[in-house]
Amino acid sequence: MSDAGSVEETTREQRLWKKNVMYLYDTVVTKELIWPSLTVQWMPDVTKPEGSDVSVHRMLLGTHTAGEDPNQLMISKMTIPSADDPQFDASKWDSEREEFGGYGAASSAKLEHEIRINHPGEVHRARYMPHNPIIIASRGPFDDIFIFDYTKHPSEPHDNKVRAQLTLKGHEGEGYGMSWSTTREGFLITAGYDGTICLWDINKNQNIAGQITQETKFKGHEGNVEDAAFHPLHQFMFGSVGENKTLKLWDTRDTMPKLTACGHSAQVNCLSFNAHSEFLIATGSMDKTVALWDIRNVRRPVYSLKHHEDEVFQVMFSPHFETVLASSGSDDRVIVWDISRIQDSECSGTPPEVMFIHGGHAGKVADFSWNPNQPWMICSSDEYNKLHICLWDINKNQNIAGQITQENKFKGHEGNVEDAAFHPLHQFMFGSVGEDKTLKLWDTRDTMPKLTACGHSAQVNCLSFNAHSEFLIATGSMDKTVALWDIRNVRRPVYSLKHHEDEVFQVMFSPHFETVLASSGSDDRVIVWDISRIQDSECSGTPPEVMFIHGGHAGKVADFSWNPNQPWMICSSDEYNKLHTWEVSRNAIWPERSETEQ
Repeated sequence: MSDAGSVEETTREQRLWKKNVMYLYDTVVTKELIWPSLTVQWMPDVTKPEGSDVSVHRMLLGTHTAGEDPNQLMISKMTIPSADDPQFDASKWDSEREEFGGYGAASSAKLEHEIRINHPGEVHRARYMPHNPIIIASRGPFDDIFIFDYTKHPSEPHDNKVRAQLTLKGHEGEGYGMSWSTTREGFLITAGYDGTICLWDINKNQNIAGQITQETKFKGHEGNVEDAAFHPLHQFMFGSVGENKTLKLWDTRDTMPKLTACGHSAQVNCLSFNAHSEFLIATGSMDKTVALWDIRNVRRPVYSLKHHEDEVFQVMFSPHFETVLASSGSDDRVIVWDISRIQDSECSGTPPEVMFIHGGHAGKVADFSWNPNQPWMICSSDEYNKLHICLWDINKNQNIAGQITQENKFKGHEGNVEDAAFHPLHQFMFGSVGEDKTLKLWDTRDTMPKLTACGHSAQVNCLSFNAHSEFLIATGSMDKTVALWDIRNVRRPVYSLKHHEDEVFQVMFSPHFETVLASSGSDDRVIVWDISRIQDSECSGTPPEVMFIHGGHAGKVADFSWNPNQPWMICSSDEYNKLHTWEVSRNAIWPERSETEQ
């Protein structure tokens, strides 16, 4: 896919995600960090203050400032109100400002950085020690690994000096892979781009004050070692993956690998052992797949999970359910899989083992973490400073393992479905538009469309119901028009709004005025229309229903939103990183009044 095509696809997926987020999740928190975090991990503790309906979780984050500011390791506190709070109000979801708030209980969630610790260079990876969570190992763009006791650091550093409690010296290059042993306190393994894996015991005697060297160095990969992990049940076993497309299994008492497995067609980036099933491993690769292995026979993978559209950077089994794992990567997604749903036969479309796709990120997902205290909560971070915390409803369609499937799957379009939206007044009605040039109306209680309308000459990209006029729908198309429909008779559009010079990507009725809507697209414009001004006769020049044209963008307008609190204010964003907030001139709203005043 071309870069332009990739951006367009990301924009489409983001648009769909924003519109439907309230139906997919119990809770969504999205926070914009000052700097990207390449690492995220929930801490093991959670508190519920007496007399309140909130839970307080903590997490590890790190900065990647690209040298513009000193980098820091951060212990952060996330306060999330209970979804059962009697003041819970689903209407608080704000699709315009989703990056600063959330949906459900998250609408009043708070993220606070409790402790900031100076760090040498960006934080590639940080993980707490399971036996003593105040001890944190971290690494960055240099050779050394750093050990911090966060109780020995103030909430804010007083200067730019790095004060690690220990420095681990043994690697001759940077890296990402890092894993604490869950069976032996103080033992850590790290993987490096120097082609080695180092085993450390942080409780050993220091040769130089504040420094230790590795217990053992393991070398078996050709090229970079991308990741390494201890087995959660067997104290001497660990695994590693690397640039040479292999998975290797080791015993810490021997410097030669015990098993080597080759089942990917490109570099392997990550691995995860299953704490509930001792023989099961998952690996994620640049070949876009997650491979499942049985370590009793590694001649080939047991199965390959395929639904990512770009390389996989992180994979992790759920700490709560044996058959559930998640993976993330460069396709901006976190996919949750249930391997108990794998079927022998090939299927078209989404594989049955795909349980859930979190599509809210707009950039590569750098890291994610399962919450150890809340089974279906995940925190994920991307390369564009966004931190997402997601919890979805597990009370519907439960099977034996407590997982869910979709309520219904609707199939009626030929080709891509570009947009879908619920009717704001009728609880079971929704509409969809797609590549086949049609608008379809559905009832959620039936999997077949109730009505199909064809009035555009090209792909239909977007739709909007009118909250003030229950029968009115608008659709925007690649044919450069916005069509108005009366759902009581969809044989043809009621009217076509024509003034865009390229395809229309978004359309939205005003939440304040029945006859006002706006549309945007590839002609770099947002046009505000007043359909009460439509005239029967054709006119030359600008049509009278064109109320206002915002022409300030220099690229395709990817999305826009009406301000729910200020009637004529719109926020719009384009493909060249520009965000515009603007208000329609009163001269455009009341032209007759303006003429009288003059």
